Formats: sequence, C-alpha cells, structure tokens
Amino acid sequence: MIRSEESIMHYHQRIAHSTYRCFGAVFVSTGLFRGLNNFIARNIRTVEMIGVLMRIFSFSLVSWMGPESPFLFVWAFNTVDAIILTWCALIKKDVPYTVLNVFWIGVGVVGMMRAMSPPAGH
Repeated sequence: MIRSEESIMHYHQRIAHSTYRCFGAVFVSTGLFRGLNNFIARNIRTVEMIGVLMRIFSFSLVSWMGPESPFLFVWAFNTVDAIILTWCALIKKDVPYTVLNVFWIGVGVVGMMRAMSPPAGH
C-alpha cells in the first residue's frame, strides 16, 4: 500500500500518542516514554536497521571468536538490540516480529545470567 508523506506523518503521530496493547500489557505514552516513542516512530527504519546491525554484529562476534567470546557483552548487546526491535515491532503492530524479539529478550537475560555464573564444577 503506497501512502503519501502526509498520511505517513499522521500515522506516526497517531501511533506515538496512542495506548499500545500487547499480550495483555498496556503501555501508555507519557513523559519521557512519549518523547522516545515519537523519536523512534519518526525514525523507525533507521532505528530498526541499527537493531538489525547490532544483532548481526553480536552473532558474528561469537562466530569469529568461538569460546573466547566475551559472552556477557554479547548477551547484553543482543538483549539491547532485542528491546529496540521489539519496540519497533510494537509501533508497527507486527505481532510475529514482536513475539520473536520478546523471545530474544528472554534468551538474552538467561544468557547474561549464565555468563555471570561460575562455571560448573568450580
């Protein structure tokens, strides 16, 4: 569907001032959240590309370095990109992409916990 620039701006303004519902949770656009949400909505393609490049970088680092990878850094970085991509998916109301990235947030939290715990047998 091709949209005019005016309708795209109206769409972003409407989204930025609305209440989001996802999996029963309600996110209300107020204060700092509203400003950040407006910024992301206006720059969604750029923000989403930054999240995608972050994901590629973190998994490339593990591929290149193998067991010598800084796993805590990789999982923290991966969790931040998952938060960015989840936010973009919520704005776009893309449920499958939201589910995928919420999953990656959980994987990142578990990965950070494992990276901070002592190795087994020590």
